[in-house]
Amino acid sequence: METSKPKKTDKDGIVEGLLSKSVDKLRAILLKELTQSFRSFIFAAVLTIPFLVLLFGSVFGYPIEISLTTQAVLATLVQFGPGLIFYRDAFHAMKNEMPRISILVIISTSVAYGISLIAYLNQWNLLIFFQVSTLIMTFSLLGRWLEAIINVKMVSTIDALKKLQPEHAQIEKNGILEHVNITSIKSGDICVVMPGERVPVDGVIIEGESIVNEYVLGGNSILKIPGTNIYSGTFNESGLLKIKVDKQVNQNVIMKLINLYLRSNNFYQFPQRILDYITSIYLPLILIGSMLVSFVWWAFFNLASTGIINSILIISIACPCTIVLSIPLVIWIATKVGERNGLRFNKGIAFEKTAKIKAILLDKNGGLTIGDPLVKYIQGVTKPRSEILSIAASLAIQSAHPISQAIVNKARESNINFEPSKNFERFAGRAIRGDIKDQTYFFGSLPFAEEMGMIIPDDLGPSLAIEGNLMYLEKKAKIIIAIWTPQEVIGFILIVDSLHEKVSEAILELKERGICPILLTGDQKEMSVQIASQIHIEDVKFDLLPDGKAQVVIAEKKDRITAMVGEGIYDAAAVANADVGFVFESAENIASEGADVTIFRNDFLSIVDAVDLSRAVMKKKCINFFFMFFFTFLGMALAATGNMDLSIASGTMAMTLVTVFANSLLLYYWKPKR
Repeated sequence: METSKPKKTDKDGIVEGLLSKSVDKLRAILLKELTQSFRSFIFAAVLTIPFLVLLFGSVFGYPIEISLTTQAVLATLVQFGPGLIFYRDAFHAMKNEMPRISILVIISTSVAYGISLIAYLNQWNLLIFFQVSTLIMTFSLLGRWLEAIINVKMVSTIDALKKLQPEHAQIEKNGILEHVNITSIKSGDICVVMPGERVPVDGVIIEGESIVNEYVLGGNSILKIPGTNIYSGTFNESGLLKIKVDKQVNQNVIMKLINLYLRSNNFYQFPQRILDYITSIYLPLILIGSMLVSFVWWAFFNLASTGIINSILIISIACPCTIVLSIPLVIWIATKVGERNGLRFNKGIAFEKTAKIKAILLDKNGGLTIGDPLVKYIQGVTKPRSEILSIAASLAIQSAHPISQAIVNKARESNINFEPSKNFERFAGRAIRGDIKDQTYFFGSLPFAEEMGMIIPDDLGPSLAIEGNLMYLEKKAKIIIAIWTPQEVIGFILIVDSLHEKVSEAILELKERGICPILLTGDQKEMSVQIASQIHIEDVKFDLLPDGKAQVVIAEKKDRITAMVGEGIYDAAAVANADVGFVFESAENIASEGADVTIFRNDFLSIVDAVDLSRAVMKKKCINFFFMFFFTFLGMALAATGNMDLSIASGTMAMTLVTVFANSLLLYYWKPKR
């Protein structure tokens, strides 16, 4: 028995095409599409202006005359000029048995235009509806242009991801370094990465130690030693590393993220998806209703011609003109209101999804935390705190590590004088040393200090002013830095990561709205659980790689509408795969480009505002749909009973537009509840 093949959707075909093309070719294709869609919309918009003047002139009591010949010419140019693209879309949609708004657009515009043309040629002035076909076509072209803008932004995100992948690498063969293209690297090769270089491969370190900056991966700068995994796109800060490659270039982390990003459910979504859903129900009802009206007039009243005219009027009146107008209007107003309140909704569909969020996944670095280490406390053992900070800053100023920068910033904020140390030396990410006034000092981790023979007490007593117990502090996810001389430990510095403002309050607000928070992080369990407990989060996913975060997002969204709050290039796939992606403006541009909602303020309550605004938007949409369907079905009832003429049809359309516009404009006065 022959089995039928699953139907291929538009999205499947597009994604396959994207994956088979280079980013440059893809950008060229989409930029061409953007230019063409913009030109088509502008061309149609200019030709539609007279119809808008005609329509609103009659609404506000200023009737304006435009010759029928002029209307016929303008409508023809729009219908068979830029409007041809919808005929092609409708053909493909029907071929693939997919309900699309383009089918309803073509049926409504073709019927309205066709009847109007026949009426014009026969001088039946009461049946001329050129403005209907032209308005629908023009606003549909506006939608295609907005879709093209979104797609170009997505390609910029993919391009930024690919730029993290170096084009060349150094491979060691028989003790000789060869400079090769990364496409020639195979599993098992030995790749050599110098300090200051970006890692080009995924693999395992077999020789060398170094601080590796994994901020874009969702982690921090951490020490990498032989036997640990290292990933492409991360940055080698300090030492020479030899890496045994364990994945082909097309299978590494960066390529996985690009594929995930391309295949994310948000890549080709557009506000007209709502219209496509309506079409799947609305279109069959309209067609069946019009045929039924024609049959009733023929069978019961023996007036076949009247039945045909009335059924045609029903199809014309049922056009989605008000839907096409109202959805962009509400989204435009909501976008302006969002920007006024520190929010930018990058996609129209983000309002619908944000209103329905049931779970929100938060990346610790950049999502909950700002990602900048802060000096929490300084404890002097044999020297005062100010001197400890001065010594630490003298060493740290010669290091680019985020912790070193935090200490230097603290010293400057505290007006502590310090000068760069002499004879500076780095110990592969474990510590640094330098000479200050003929005295050697070390600044580094507790384990390294112990290796050098230093005695680190478990309890420093109440003077530490935090908890006192060093082991407890480590479990509480705080970083402890020791400062010592060759003879003794002279002090400690406690480093913490800073949370976004009002995180705890925002989490409670989200819970009140029925949204479940989940923490995602590449950090270890102890650090992750402690941070989560401070901000009322019970569900924690830790030790996650970037593709692991994206997979968690995909799994969560199967059962409920899921949002992701992230930052960093490696979060781009997780943000894109979520139903709604949130990014703070301080994030790297790559994550911001792929987000549905960008937050301009360093205030986590802005996410709550985004949810509330989105729910207000959906409420406005529902009210608009009610008015639209009420007046539409009223007009259809009049047409079905033979009580419809051009003036009533125009009045019905005008009343619908005025009501919907007035209701939408009220959204402009929305304010946060807090």
